[in-house]
Amino acid sequence: MWERRPMTPFLKVLLLYFGLATADELLPLHGGKDRACKGIRSGTPGQVQKWSAHDLNECKRICTGKCQAVQWVSSSHLCELWNVPVVHSMSQQGAECYAKSSDATKISDALMPKDTTCLSMTSACSSADARVGCLMNKDSAGPCVWCGGAACNDQSQAVCESFGLWKAGGSMAVVRSGAGVGDTEVAQCEAGKPAVVKVKHESWQATAPSPKELELLTPADGGCSSLTSKEDCLSSKDASVATKKHFKVSGEACVWCGGIACTSEDDAKCGPFDYVMHGEGIAFDLFHAKHVYEVAGRSSSVKRADWKGDCLEKASQGCPSLKDEYSCLASVDGRSEDPYHKGLKVAGEPCVWCNGAVCHNNGTNRCEVYDVQVHGKGKVFNHSLSTGITVAQCDGPVVKQHLPTFLVSAPPFPITRPSPMEIACLKAEPKGCQALKNRFDCLSSVDGSEVASFGGIKIKGEPCVWCGGGHCHTGNHSLCAPFDYLEKGAGRAFETLNAVALTPAKCSLDSTNFGDLSCLEEAASGCNAIDDEDTCLARVDGRAYEQVAGYKVKGQPCVWCGGMPCRDGGLNKCDWAWQEGGGIRPKLEASRCGICEKLRNNKSSSEPEIGDGFYCWEGVLMSLDRGIHNHSFFNIFDLGSFERI
Repeated sequence: MWERRPMTPFLKVLLLYFGLATADELLPLHGGKDRACKGIRSGTPGQVQKWSAHDLNECKRICTGKCQAVQWVSSSHLCELWNVPVVHSMSQQGAECYAKSSDATKISDALMPKDTTCLSMTSACSSADARVGCLMNKDSAGPCVWCGGAACNDQSQAVCESFGLWKAGGSMAVVRSGAGVGDTEVAQCEAGKPAVVKVKHESWQATAPSPKELELLTPADGGCSSLTSKEDCLSSKDASVATKKHFKVSGEACVWCGGIACTSEDDAKCGPFDYVMHGEGIAFDLFHAKHVYEVAGRSSSVKRADWKGDCLEKASQGCPSLKDEYSCLASVDGRSEDPYHKGLKVAGEPCVWCNGAVCHNNGTNRCEVYDVQVHGKGKVFNHSLSTGITVAQCDGPVVKQHLPTFLVSAPPFPITRPSPMEIACLKAEPKGCQALKNRFDCLSSVDGSEVASFGGIKIKGEPCVWCGGGHCHTGNHSLCAPFDYLEKGAGRAFETLNAVALTPAKCSLDSTNFGDLSCLEEAASGCNAIDDEDTCLARVDGRAYEQVAGYKVKGQPCVWCGGMPCRDGGLNKCDWAWQEGGGIRPKLEASRCGICEKLRNNKSSSEPEIGDGFYCWEGVLMSLDRGIHNHSFFNIFDLGSFERI
């Protein structure tokens, strides 16, 4: 019986050359032209890789193995390899998307959340224009989908739409678990609350009153926010709506915010406990009264926050001496007594910035002591001239990031800054270094985001630093960060630097001579596309780009990794020579033309055994027993010497 033989790579090339499609051919998605690929990412690293190529055909040739699609931008010669199914696209001028066929329906159905019962019903998801609001809701067509801040499709400018419309549309945006900035997310429930609501437990938060204490409070039909006096607020509990932005309201004890606006959302000086205590960063941007709030309970037992200003500097001449917003909002008053002698608190009180206006009629200062500005009317001044104030406060051990600028410290840093010449070959990453999740992309990039600086710390144009696969610092979960940010941000932008294995992105200036490689053929798709030993050891990398991740690529001899994946987290068994000593496994065999013959000519014996762990086999230099009992790395690039690394 006739049996169909597997299609050879050579036959595939012929079919593509003559215009005949194969089962895994890359086809234009939604017309291909001016379309950006948008696939489904599972959150694991290495699913989208960025390369440079001469043209679209070369970009397609690089797409081997698990590659499912390519995105090509001719103006920058950027070739993105998508190692995940790509079934949708979005409009992007100058981009082209080509993908292998996928079952979009099955993929989309797998993304439908199991639990949406906690989500609020809204008339239309498209009415939401903020991430948190979008991911708390659903409409008649399903849970809402946040499209990463961009328009969900080409026909509408809505940044949020229902799952049903999103699934049916021809322009689905990218979905990733563990989503970050720019990702598309589907609203769902976790532990009875929308997954986007992550309640933080901070040291300044008070314990809620007990049920017995709540029984003694008077219901406020208009809600805590309607109360304007301290006495009324601290004797009441909310009796208005059940919830507000998914935080409990009705039945909650009222919280008095010391006479200032409780939150950045409105001017209310009193608010419901769960909302003001846990809503920062979710329902509103800032809770202003961390240092002074009081919680209604029994009339004889008022609860007050255990506020700490350890991160703030002492202003020895007092808050009024501070002339700029940055100094004011990073300080507490350092004077020992009330200069007004009116019984007001001064020493250790946080400074408040009067939002650029003169604080009151008894002076021209724009920064004042909290207790003076809030409780000093009739004692220190007659009229407040500021319509609002911002209070200095800490976010854990560092100054709260409502400050646009921080004073920059310069602690010792364990690595040396690359020179301008050493970063000239690196590409600019438009989302910034902190968006990069793998070593490969991080060490190929400088920060190309729109953020020029952060509190005097340079961001844009800085070489990226790979933090060894761990979180770079305590400020967030980034694995890659700008050099200056890591060097100068400790104690200002974040608490401490976590990473101990820091590697800065820089171009290779190495001039290693590999000897005669003329007998080796070029691997047009790269060494990493080769699956068998014989082919690997007869090739040099033939891709067009000179450097990747700061290492040379074009013309580098291929290395066979003993049949095992060359790198942790990778699948390829063949790679180019830069990987050696940089994460590649120790079972190495490197292609060399005539190396064994040259070495024999330099030895008195014709014995092919080279010594020091190497031997020749059919003209190829190999590590002894393919590295089985010799687990050292070797420098086999210098033909005249062999030494252990």
